[in-house]
Amino acid sequence: QRLISHPKIHNGFVDVLKLPSVRATLDKLDDNNKRAALIKTVELFAYGTVREYYALKEKGEVWTLNDVQLEKLRMLSVVSIARGQIEKFHSGE
Repeated sequence: QRLISHPKIHNGFVDVLKLPSVRATLDKLDDNNKRAALIKTVELFAYGTVREYYALKEKGEVWTLNDVQLEKLRMLSVVSIARGQIEKFHSGE
Protein backbone atom coordinates (compact mmCIF):
# COMPACT_ATOMS: atom_id res chain seq x y z
CA GLN A 1 0.00 0.00 0.00
CA ARG A 2 2.74 2.46 0.92
CA LEU A 3 4.61 1.89 -2.31
CA ILE A 4 1.74 2.79 -4.60
CA SER A 5 0.56 5.60 -2.32
CA HIS A 6 3.94 7.28 -1.79
CA PRO A 7 3.85 10.74 -3.43
CA LYS A 8 7.50 10.69 -4.50
CA ILE A 9 7.71 7.22 -6.02
CA HIS A 10 6.73 7.22 -9.69
CA ASN A 11 8.79 4.42 -11.18
CA GLY A 12 10.65 1.23 -10.31
CA PHE A 13 7.50 -0.63 -9.33
CA VAL A 14 8.38 -3.84 -11.17
CA ASP A 15 11.91 -3.72 -9.75
CA VAL A 16 10.44 -3.71 -6.25
CA LEU A 17 8.64 -6.97 -7.01
CA LYS A 18 12.03 -8.55 -7.74
CA LEU A 19 13.57 -7.69 -4.38
CA PRO A 20 14.30 -10.81 -2.28
CA SER A 21 12.47 -9.42 0.75
CA VAL A 22 9.38 -8.65 -1.34
CA ARG A 23 9.51 -12.08 -3.01
CA ALA A 24 9.72 -13.70 0.44
CA THR A 25 6.71 -11.69 1.63
CA LEU A 26 4.73 -12.63 -1.47
CA ASP A 27 5.63 -16.28 -0.97
CA LYS A 28 4.19 -16.12 2.56
CA LEU A 29 0.77 -15.11 1.27
CA ASP A 30 -1.45 -18.17 1.56
CA ASP A 31 -4.05 -16.94 -0.90
CA ASN A 32 -2.86 -17.19 -4.52
CA ASN A 33 -5.62 -14.79 -5.61
CA LYS A 34 -4.42 -12.13 -3.16
CA ARG A 35 -0.84 -12.60 -4.32
CA ALA A 36 -1.83 -12.31 -7.99
CA ALA A 37 -3.98 -9.23 -7.31
CA LEU A 38 -1.12 -7.56 -5.44
CA ILE A 39 1.32 -8.23 -8.27
CA LYS A 40 -1.12 -7.04 -10.96
CA THR A 41 -1.84 -3.89 -8.98
CA VAL A 42 1.85 -3.03 -8.70
CA GLU A 43 2.36 -3.86 -12.39
CA LEU A 44 -0.41 -1.42 -13.29
CA PHE A 45 1.63 1.34 -11.70
CA ALA A 46 4.67 0.20 -13.68
CA TYR A 47 3.13 0.15 -17.15
CA GLY A 48 -0.65 0.06 -16.97
CA THR A 49 -3.39 2.63 -17.37
CA VAL A 50 -6.53 3.67 -15.57
CA ARG A 51 -8.59 2.00 -18.29
CA GLU A 52 -6.83 -1.30 -17.64
CA TYR A 53 -7.38 -0.83 -13.90
CA TYR A 54 -11.13 -0.54 -14.29
CA ALA A 55 -11.25 -3.59 -16.57
CA LEU A 56 -9.23 -5.66 -14.09
CA LYS A 57 -11.20 -4.32 -11.13
CA GLU A 58 -14.46 -5.53 -12.69
CA LYS A 59 -12.99 -9.03 -12.74
CA GLY A 60 -11.63 -8.71 -9.19
CA GLU A 61 -8.06 -9.11 -10.38
CA VAL A 62 -6.58 -6.03 -8.67
CA TRP A 63 -6.88 -4.22 -5.36
CA THR A 64 -9.43 -1.47 -5.06
CA LEU A 65 -7.44 1.75 -5.11
CA ASN A 66 -8.11 4.67 -2.80
CA ASP A 67 -8.42 8.23 -4.16
CA VAL A 68 -4.71 9.03 -3.75
CA GLN A 69 -3.64 5.83 -5.51
CA LEU A 70 -6.16 6.32 -8.30
CA GLU A 71 -4.98 9.88 -8.92
CA LYS A 72 -1.38 8.66 -9.06
CA LEU A 73 -2.37 5.96 -11.57
CA ARG A 74 -4.14 8.61 -13.65
CA MET A 75 -0.98 10.73 -13.76
CA LEU A 76 1.16 7.73 -14.64
CA SER A 77 -1.34 6.80 -17.36
CA VAL A 78 -0.90 10.22 -18.97
CA VAL A 79 2.86 9.73 -18.91
CA SER A 80 2.51 6.26 -20.46
CA ILE A 81 0.25 7.55 -23.23
CA ALA A 82 2.57 10.48 -23.94
CA ARG A 83 5.60 8.18 -24.00
CA GLY A 84 3.82 5.89 -26.46
CA GLN A 85 3.00 8.82 -28.74
CA ILE A 86 6.60 10.08 -28.63
CA GLU A 87 7.92 6.60 -29.46
CA LYS A 88 5.40 6.31 -32.28
CA PHE A 89 6.47 9.71 -33.64
CA HIS A 90 10.17 8.84 -33.54
CA SER A 91 9.62 5.47 -35.18
CA GLY A 92 7.85 7.17 -38.09
CA GLU A 93 4.51 5.39 -37.68
